[in-house]
Amino acid sequence: MLAVFNDWKQRYAPGTLHRRAYGLRKALSNFREVTGYNLAPCVPRTRDAQQRTTTATPQQLDDLWNAARPIERLWLTLTLNTALRRSDVLRLAPRHVDTENRTITITQKKTGDPVTIPINDTLLQLLNGAPGDPTDNSTPYLTRWHGRPVSKDSVATWWKLLRRRAGIPPGQSLTPHDLRRTTAALVFEKTQHDIRAVQALLGHRSLSSTLRYLGPHDPNRLRSVLAELWKPMPTKAVQ
Repeated sequence: MLAVFNDWKQRYAPGTLHRRAYGLRKALSNFREVTGYNLAPCVPRTRDAQQRTTTATPQQLDDLWNAARPIERLWLTLTLNTALRRSDVLRLAPRHVDTENRTITITQKKTGDPVTIPINDTLLQLLNGAPGDPTDNSTPYLTRWHGRPVSKDSVATWWKLLRRRAGIPPGQSLTPHDLRRTTAALVFEKTQHDIRAVQALLGHRSLSSTLRYLGPHDPNRLRSVLAELWKPMPTKAVQ
């Protein structure tokens, strides 16, 4: 069990590690009830990571776009228009694209679950203009544009230099994954808080994962909404 935990520790972010370790301990506890063997203590306890809710501001997006090189603009366009994780953006190839139905369907590397994303006009034009052999459905789009394979380390370097050129201070926390969260937050707002739409976009199995992306609710906002909702109710009706 410790070997499994150590493997997870290398592969996953703290929040994901905490949820997986908790699930494993719970499964082992159920196993104890059947066999009498208590293996749960073999899995180290973890602390849940602080919920991250950072999104890029409109000004930051403008600064990043204006400072980006052509290949970086292509990466930004793919990331912001699909809300895919970095690893899936790097794998995105023509075989994942259905131009007739204007959708992208890709199996997410992190979860193994498929996700289908609608293609807007901006993205469709970009994908249709990709260089390379039109009969080659396997070479990723970023590789076609860049002329050589693009790795996660390459994107990390791009991001570090792009942030510097865009004038984003080092102490201001903003990561490539925050761009996925930014799109999710904008979709949530533009769809009048349709949480199911955001869940479908992000390819999450559960709403709890989607809610973590959107951050905690504002109790003051909820209080004012409830007050306005039941304002017409006569006081005598509830006495």
